[in-house]
Amino acid sequence: MNNFINIRMTSHNNLKIFNNIKHNTRYKKSLSEYSKMKNELICIERGISIQEFSSRDKDVTKVLYQNFAQEYKKDRKKHHILHKAKRSNRKVKESFGTWGEMVFTFSEAIDNDLNKKYSKEELIKVAHNCALELCKEMGTQLKMMNLDFDEQRLHFQMFFKNFDDAGASIYYKHKNTQFLEHMQDVGFKHFKVLGMNRGISKNKELQGVVDYKTTKQFHQKELIAINNEISLKKQEIQSIDTNIKELKSLRNSISNDNNLAKNEKKKVYVEITKTQKQLRSLRKDFQIEKKVILDEKEKLNTLFKKYHSKLSNNETLKESILKEFSSYIMIKASNERLKSKNKELENQIQHLQKLTKSKLDFQNLLLQEQEKTEYLTSKIIILEDEIAGKSKIINKLDDENNELRSKLQNINDKEKEDSFSNNR
Repeated sequence: MNNFINIRMTSHNNLKIFNNIKHNTRYKKSLSEYSKMKNELICIERGISIQEFSSRDKDVTKVLYQNFAQEYKKDRKKHHILHKAKRSNRKVKESFGTWGEMVFTFSEAIDNDLNKKYSKEELIKVAHNCALELCKEMGTQLKMMNLDFDEQRLHFQMFFKNFDDAGASIYYKHKNTQFLEHMQDVGFKHFKVLGMNRGISKNKELQGVVDYKTTKQFHQKELIAINNEISLKKQEIQSIDTNIKELKSLRNSISNDNNLAKNEKKKVYVEITKTQKQLRSLRKDFQIEKKVILDEKEKLNTLFKKYHSKLSNNETLKESILKEFSSYIMIKASNERLKSKNKELENQIQHLQKLTKSKLDFQNLLLQEQEKTEYLTSKIIILEDEIAGKSKIINKLDDENNELRSKLQNINDKEKEDSFSNNR
């Protein structure tokens, strides 16, 4: 049974932080709720549980959300001041959050070991000390910490201050392989007293392992990468669907708000409808991109199978295969650029949620993505034509080979006849 501790951190945009505060305080019910158990808020100074809560405790979760949202707003103002002082009076962009998020997750062994090998209080104390050390090393402060029991496996969720004295992001300053590996080392240092192990490092060079791969294994790895890209597209589409649902919820809440005048409601309705149309259009574009990638995967599968079968019989095809694979690498590089553009689109969606991004900018971005998609489609068609040409060459080589074998057989038969005549 695995018994690992895993630590990860991330950064969100400004609006997402407010949504995550709602999630962590359960002011907004978790979509992953697995049980009716209550979560626990941890005291930042003392490392002990000070409040139990669940999504059903409406009064408690409302107060928790209001308190932490107010604390976040105060830090946001400080963030703006520091950022403006160092950057020509420019405020922090909405795409950058003032708090970052950190999560401690565990393997299945914790389900059996908690309250048997160690108590909940001991687990909280170890996690609290670990979080404080990580924050100290990053030069930041722990802002919120809670232990979640209502999702499938218990875990700790934390917020930390995500800006330094110059207004720069703490998260991006430490987003590198070396520090992320070090985070796991710090986690193991603390949690090993509870019998937990450090996760196996993904860095094979640090383990002294040289990862030799056959051509087939390399191709399989590329296909796995494409499958991962397809999964990312699915997640992006799901994220857009969630945003659309949230806008519907916002529309309903505005409709029920008696403090807004009718003309104010109408103005907000128009903006929400406009944003929903843009999101749905973007969702359609993502689905088209997903289909293009699926088609590419199918063609690559066919290409790899065909080339692997011919490679064992005809070494002269090696050079041709390398050329074709180079074409695939170019397509893959184009896909990487497309992924980068998709990241920019995600930022545009976030701006649309705040109703501040203009429709013209959004249409220009969609036009760029359409051009990229057309370029990728043309490259795939060219690749198919080249593959068909190589197949004809293979068939011609096979015919020539059969003809040579036939001639050789005739020569052998003739030599046997001559030898028989001489013997007589």
